[in-house]
Amino acid sequence: METVIVLCVLAWLLKRWVDVRAADYARARRQILEERLLDQPVRLSVEQMGNMLYCWDTATMDFVCQGRDLEEIRKNFALRYPDRNAAITQGPEELVTKLKQELQALKQNENFSSQ
Repeated sequence: METVIVLCVLAWLLKRWVDVRAADYARARRQILEERLLDQPVRLSVEQMGNMLYCWDTATMDFVCQGRDLEEIRKNFALRYPDRNAAITQGPEELVTKLKQELQALKQNENFSSQ
């Protein structure tokens, strides 16, 4: 009888130890993944309604920002995510292409003005 009690206690302690180690592993893995995600740009889906552009996070479909043009979108995105970059990856093809062209023009103007 005493042997059974001792074995039960040991089994419970072993299970508890395994559960704690598994939780530690999961927490460390989640932290590593979060750090990797922070290095990645936020992928945005863009939609135009009237003269406004609306951007959502493609992973979560959370609303991120809005603006009349790419400059306003960049400014409003930076207010919400000051330490992150964004990439417009989804939306109507013509709109995404137009915004990417605007981005190239903005970058060229920034490079020109910084020289």
